[in-house]
Amino acid sequence: MSGVRYTAFLTGTPDSLTDLALDKVFTVSATLRGSTSSYISLTVPWGYFEEINNRPNGDIKLYRTVHPDGSAELVHTVNFNDFRFDRGASTRIITISGTTTVGFTGPKTVVLTDVESDDLQANGKRLVVCSPFYDVKPGDTIDYDSVQSVIEIVRITANGSSSKLALTEA
Repeated sequence: MSGVRYTAFLTGTPDSLTDLALDKVFTVSATLRGSTSSYISLTVPWGYFEEINNRPNGDIKLYRTVHPDGSAELVHTVNFNDFRFDRGASTRIITISGTTTVGFTGPKTVVLTDVESDDLQANGKRLVVCSPFYDVKPGDTIDYDSVQSVIEIVRITANGSSSKLALTEA
């Protein structure tokens, strides 16, 4: 995923099980919001079916690895809500998803240099699409091209060949 690797854990403690490491994450779709619920959806291999099915009360913890030393940073944690099976002609995958209303703490300023686009939307809010290497959360301030904006929504999209952040100002 373009120098960024996403992994996840499905916690097992509420079901008296150990946490399940989801090391092979095919796609990530996440919308992190500062004032309303956040959402994370992942696709993983079919082989995780039984283990996922045994953890109906867990949480999904999404991690991003960008460091050369392989250390991962927590993106966000959501309550595990649902999973489904997708079976194509040659592939079988599981999509797991969850939501939470838990917010973010410790706002910080993040200076952006690797920006794909910086647009002004019809509603007057700024939308910046950038590299996935930045640790930006709702409530953080981004600084790009000498303009600062407080971020309300962070959207993460990633698949096997690309990964992006779309940041919408408050």
